[in-house]
Amino acid sequence: MIYCIYEIYTIYSQPVNFAKERRQNVRQCTVKRIRRRMVLLMNIIITNTGGVPIYEQIAAQIKGMILNGQLKEGDALPSMRALAQDLRVSVITTKRAYEILESEGFIQSFTGRGSFVSAADPEMLKEQNLREIEEYLGKAAEIAKRSGVSLDELCDILKLLFE
Repeated sequence: MIYCIYEIYTIYSQPVNFAKERRQNVRQCTVKRIRRRMVLLMNIIITNTGGVPIYEQIAAQIKGMILNGQLKEGDALPSMRALAQDLRVSVITTKRAYEILESEGFIQSFTGRGSFVSAADPEMLKEQNLREIEEYLGKAAEIAKRSGVSLDELCDILKLLFE
């Protein structure tokens, strides 16, 4: 018996305006994937006005979807060309985003087949989450120092939040 899995990609693109005061050039990519009668929406929102390069915005959002469990192991990502066309950016930009994700171990790319979400390595996910926690705690420590909050008070606040 042979089972076939059909994947259909439909890509919608529309301009989105998040701030009425400041007109920002923001684009949203919605990739609708139908697989085994299950629909998955992948929204990628980029802005040209921020200081973050577009390839980093794309990589960070896809990485977030993988860490949140929205994209699972083995899920196919849109092709570099399709994503570039939908976001109206260069293929080089999407290629660079995919290269970042591949170098960090989040995706695997195969010539002629596409890019797929890698198997979840628990140690890699834990390390990624620890880096993010360290970043937030560093910001909290800076604010505490400026405000004159002692280390003991900061630890008490963290213990309350943790419980």
